[in-house]
Amino acid sequence: MQLAERKRRQQAAKPVGDGRGPGSRAPAAARVQAAVQSVALVSALLDKASGVQTVSRFSVRVSPRLDRASPAGSVSINPPTLDYGTPPEATAGEAYNLAPSYTGAGVSFSLVSGTLPAGLGLDLATGVISGTPTLDGMFSGIVIRATGAGGIAEETISITVARYYWRVLAAGGVAKSGSVQQPAPSVLAGGGAT
Repeated sequence: MQLAERKRRQQAAKPVGDGRGPGSRAPAAARVQAAVQSVALVSALLDKASGVQTVSRFSVRVSPRLDRASPAGSVSINPPTLDYGTPPEATAGEAYNLAPSYTGAGVSFSLVSGTLPAGLGLDLATGVISGTPTLDGMFSGIVIRATGAGGIAEETISITVARYYWRVLAAGGVAKSGSVQQPAPSVLAGGGAT
């Protein structure tokens, strides 16, 4: 009986494992840290799917014994950042490209509110606004959202589209002009404009 009791005490005194050898279990702190990372990943994925940020930073301190402290472990999930700067003026009838700077993992983009100028579109994977605007005007209150593993970031921008003017010299030296809303006259083989 004493031999069996001594073996039980020796087994109880051994550490749980150092994670180095085959069949060895990882220390309790490492197992808890892995579980925390798994919870953080699941939480981030749920946040991304729902569009609501519930967790951005948290820490876990593991102490297997009350009389012995262990180092604290932490997992950080930072929300994305998004910046379009001051968008340059566009010109109706000319190609336009506006690329944001952003940070974050697994970021996707969406148009939350407002309207992009006719002819421009938002690339949902890159956040780039591009195309050829067809009408002039001031388009404000455009809200773009970046959704990443750590949450969301939004930015409100305005895009001004200037008119594109044309001028055609018709037969006889008479000049005709207009804007992109008024198509340029076609010039016929005989030199006249229609």
